[in-house]
Amino acid sequence: MSRMIHLFFVKVILKSFLPFSVDSPYWSCYYFDVTFVSAKQSYHPHCFVSMEGSKMRQSEKTVSPMSNEGRNSYVIEHITDALLKLLRDKPIEDISISELCEVAGIGRASFYRNFNSKEDILQRYIQNIFQDWTNGDEQGANQPLSELLKSMFSNFEAHRSFYELLNQRNLIYLLKDVIIRICGPKPEHAKMEAYARAYVAYALYGWIEVWFQRGMEETAEEIAGLFQSQGL
Repeated sequence: MSRMIHLFFVKVILKSFLPFSVDSPYWSCYYFDVTFVSAKQSYHPHCFVSMEGSKMRQSEKTVSPMSNEGRNSYVIEHITDALLKLLRDKPIEDISISELCEVAGIGRASFYRNFNSKEDILQRYIQNIFQDWTNGDEQGANQPLSELLKSMFSNFEAHRSFYELLNQRNLIYLLKDVIIRICGPKPEHAKMEAYARAYVAYALYGWIEVWFQRGMEETAEEIAGLFQSQGL
């Protein structure tokens, strides 16, 4: 592929991360029934918020502390906090569901109503971070490619401690799964687009993974510039 085609598909793929409606085919497999909010906060079934202090999109519907939505929100928030806490001390394979539920202060039945596995918790949290980034990016996909890349890498920097924890515990592949599902090839794509999306999506993940493994030595601006300079 020529450099122009490379840059074209990078921008198309990166647009997959940016704001769109709940009916978008790119996000349809990743909308969940509950979100990271406390029982006292407003609830929206298609809203994700960062647990690291970011703003929350709220709906007009208020959650009662005793409602199903409120209970699920409480469970998700506490399970996620508990898992991140436990991961700082030991690898995920040494964390049992029983221990996780005990630290979170919830029952096993509540865990399995919301998650299929411990890894599912982290993937949903990564998805939450990406959605929070898209909600906060005012210019969206209309900005130059260089700024789009810088914005994305800056978001990784903003959540550095979380990604460092994933890297330390050999769980960074969970980020790959999210990236590929969001912007990788879909069954309905034509041959050229499918291969191009796979090529750029895996290349993007590879750069992110090596960046994490190298301790994120380069700034977001530097790593974005390096990526773009390769015509990937």
